[in-house]
Amino acid sequence: MIAEGETLARQLRERPTTPTSPENTRRALDIRNRVATLLVDKMALVRAAARFVFRNQPEISRLATSSFERRRRRAQRAKASTQESAPAPVPTPNPTNHA
Repeated sequence: MIAEGETLARQLRERPTTPTSPENTRRALDIRNRVATLLVDKMALVRAAARFVFRNQPEISRLATSSFERRRRRAQRAKASTQESAPAPVPTPNPTNHA
């Protein structure tokens, strides 16, 4: 694999670069972004299913889920719990100077 990767990298570097039109660039970026969005959506669906399937086996669930998403969910839970435990702010009157 490493030798194949080096060969592929060399071939890509040797390819001539040709300028492309802004329209072609925009279309290529649009396609790339659509494919990336589909992949992210599918990955989230698979990870959610794995979280459900392995809900009673946390060590397996941890392997199948995103550490970024776990940290994000943990931070949201912590934020929600601090908002629930904190007393509601008391509105302060806005003093105005009447001359």
